[in-house]
Amino acid sequence: KASVTVKDGNKILKEGMDYELEWKWNTQPGQGIVTIIGIGSYSGYSKHYFIIVPAKAKIANARNSFAGAIRIEAKKQEGVSGYQYAWRMKGKTWAKVSYNRNVRIVKNLKKGKTYQVKVRTYKKINGKNWYGKWSDVKSVKVKK
Repeated sequence: KASVTVKDGNKILKEGMDYELEWKWNTQPGQGIVTIIGIGSYSGYSKHYFIIVPAKAKIANARNSFAGAIRIEAKKQEGVSGYQYAWRMKGKTWAKVSYNRNVRIVKNLKKGKTYQVKVRTYKKINGKNWYGKWSDVKSVKVKK
Protein backbone atom coordinates (compact mmCIF):
# COMPACT_ATOMS: atom_id res chain seq x y z
CA LYS A 1 0.00 0.00 0.00
CA ALA A 2 1.20 3.46 -0.87
CA SER A 3 1.60 6.12 1.79
CA VAL A 4 -1.42 8.46 1.77
CA THR A 5 -1.73 11.92 3.35
CA VAL A 6 -5.06 13.76 3.01
CA LYS A 7 -5.30 17.47 3.76
CA ASP A 8 -8.00 20.13 4.01
CA GLY A 9 -5.89 23.22 3.41
CA ASN A 10 -3.05 22.90 5.94
CA LYS A 11 -5.00 20.54 8.24
CA ILE A 12 -4.00 16.87 7.95
CA LEU A 13 -7.11 14.69 8.04
CA LYS A 14 -7.33 11.40 9.95
CA GLU A 15 -8.07 8.05 8.35
CA GLY A 16 -11.16 6.43 9.88
CA MET A 17 -12.44 9.76 11.19
CA ASP A 18 -12.38 12.03 8.13
CA TYR A 19 -11.88 9.55 5.28
CA GLU A 20 -11.61 5.88 4.34
CA LEU A 21 -9.27 4.28 1.83
CA GLU A 22 -10.35 1.73 -0.76
CA TRP A 23 -7.53 -0.17 -2.50
CA LYS A 24 -7.69 -1.92 -5.85
CA TRP A 25 -5.06 -3.87 -7.82
CA ASN A 26 -2.40 -3.35 -5.16
CA THR A 27 -1.02 -6.87 -4.68
CA GLN A 28 1.01 -7.48 -7.87
CA PRO A 29 3.46 -5.36 -9.86
CA GLY A 30 1.54 -2.92 -12.02
CA GLN A 31 -0.76 0.04 -11.58
CA GLY A 32 -2.78 0.23 -8.38
CA ILE A 33 -5.65 2.51 -7.40
CA VAL A 34 -6.50 4.06 -4.05
CA THR A 35 -9.85 5.81 -3.65
CA ILE A 36 -10.16 8.34 -0.85
CA ILE A 37 -13.76 8.48 0.38
CA GLY A 38 -14.86 11.33 2.65
CA ILE A 39 -16.73 10.44 5.88
CA GLY A 40 -17.96 12.42 8.89
CA SER A 41 -17.72 16.10 7.98
CA TYR A 42 -16.33 15.24 4.54
CA SER A 43 -18.06 13.86 1.47
CA GLY A 44 -17.07 12.86 -2.04
CA TYR A 45 -14.21 10.76 -3.31
CA SER A 46 -10.96 11.02 -5.21
CA LYS A 47 -9.14 8.28 -7.14
CA HIS A 48 -5.34 8.16 -7.34
CA TYR A 49 -3.11 5.83 -9.34
CA PHE A 50 0.28 4.52 -8.28
CA ILE A 51 2.90 2.12 -9.63
CA ILE A 52 3.98 -1.08 -7.88
CA VAL A 53 7.43 -2.06 -9.12
CA PRO A 54 8.53 -5.71 -8.95
CA ALA A 55 10.39 -6.96 -5.88
CA LYS A 56 14.18 -7.29 -5.88
CA ALA A 57 15.14 -10.19 -8.12
CA LYS A 58 17.10 -13.23 -7.00
CA ILE A 59 19.37 -15.50 -8.99
CA ALA A 60 18.32 -19.11 -8.50
CA ASN A 61 21.32 -20.47 -10.40
CA ALA A 62 24.22 -19.14 -12.47
CA ARG A 63 26.56 -21.70 -14.02
CA ASN A 64 28.44 -22.82 -17.12
CA SER A 65 26.27 -23.95 -19.96
CA PHE A 66 28.81 -24.99 -22.58
CA ALA A 67 32.16 -23.65 -23.76
CA GLY A 68 31.93 -19.87 -24.06
CA ALA A 69 28.47 -19.63 -22.47
CA ILE A 70 26.78 -19.29 -19.09
CA ARG A 71 23.23 -20.05 -17.99
CA ILE A 72 21.49 -17.56 -15.69
CA GLU A 73 18.28 -18.62 -13.97
CA ALA A 74 16.27 -16.02 -12.07
CA LYS A 75 13.83 -17.02 -9.36
CA LYS A 76 10.35 -16.71 -10.91
CA GLN A 77 8.19 -13.74 -9.91
CA GLU A 78 4.44 -13.56 -10.45
CA GLY A 79 2.95 -10.64 -12.34
CA VAL A 80 6.09 -9.46 -14.13
CA SER A 81 6.43 -8.83 -17.86
CA GLY A 82 9.99 -10.10 -18.09
CA TYR A 83 13.55 -10.22 -16.84
CA GLN A 84 16.62 -8.16 -17.65
CA TYR A 85 19.98 -9.94 -17.48
CA ALA A 86 23.36 -8.24 -17.16
CA TRP A 87 26.91 -9.62 -17.33
CA ARG A 88 30.46 -8.35 -17.42
CA MET A 89 34.05 -9.17 -16.66
CA LYS A 90 34.97 -7.43 -13.40
CA GLY A 91 35.74 -3.77 -13.97
CA LYS A 92 34.16 -3.70 -17.44
CA THR A 93 30.83 -2.24 -18.60
CA TRP A 94 27.65 -4.26 -18.04
CA ALA A 95 26.05 -5.82 -21.14
CA LYS A 96 22.27 -6.18 -20.83
CA VAL A 97 19.44 -8.01 -22.54
CA SER A 98 15.72 -8.23 -21.72
CA TYR A 99 13.90 -11.51 -22.10
CA ASN A 100 10.42 -12.78 -21.25
CA ARG A 101 11.59 -15.99 -19.52
CA ASN A 102 13.37 -16.53 -16.23
CA VAL A 103 16.24 -18.49 -17.84
CA ARG A 104 18.77 -17.03 -20.26
CA ILE A 105 21.89 -18.48 -21.88
CA VAL A 106 24.54 -15.86 -22.64
CA LYS A 107 26.85 -16.92 -25.48
CA ASN A 108 30.07 -15.72 -27.12
CA LEU A 109 31.88 -15.07 -23.83
CA LYS A 110 35.65 -15.30 -23.41
CA LYS A 111 36.54 -18.85 -22.45
CA GLY A 112 38.29 -19.33 -19.11
CA LYS A 113 37.32 -15.84 -17.87
CA THR A 114 35.17 -15.07 -14.83
CA TYR A 115 32.01 -13.03 -15.37
CA GLN A 116 29.77 -11.24 -12.94
CA VAL A 117 26.04 -11.66 -13.54
CA LYS A 118 22.89 -10.05 -12.16
CA VAL A 119 19.19 -9.93 -13.01
CA ARG A 120 16.15 -7.74 -12.39
CA THR A 121 12.48 -7.99 -13.32
CA TYR A 122 10.25 -5.44 -14.99
CA LYS A 123 6.57 -4.75 -15.49
CA LYS A 124 5.38 -2.99 -18.65
CA ILE A 125 2.69 -0.40 -17.83
CA ASN A 126 1.25 1.86 -20.52
CA GLY A 127 4.22 1.16 -22.80
CA LYS A 128 6.87 1.93 -20.15
CA ASN A 129 9.03 -0.61 -18.32
CA TRP A 130 9.12 -0.26 -14.54
CA TYR A 131 12.12 -2.10 -13.07
CA GLY A 132 12.64 -3.79 -9.72
CA LYS A 133 16.01 -3.78 -7.99
CA TRP A 134 18.95 -5.77 -9.31
CA SER A 135 19.73 -9.09 -7.68
CA ASP A 136 22.95 -9.62 -5.80
CA VAL A 137 25.89 -10.17 -8.16
CA LYS A 138 27.16 -13.72 -8.71
CA SER A 139 30.44 -14.77 -10.35
CA VAL A 140 30.71 -17.56 -12.92
CA LYS A 141 33.85 -18.87 -14.64
CA VAL A 142 33.27 -19.69 -18.32
CA LYS A 143 34.32 -23.14 -19.58
CA LYS A 144 37.22 -23.43 -21.98
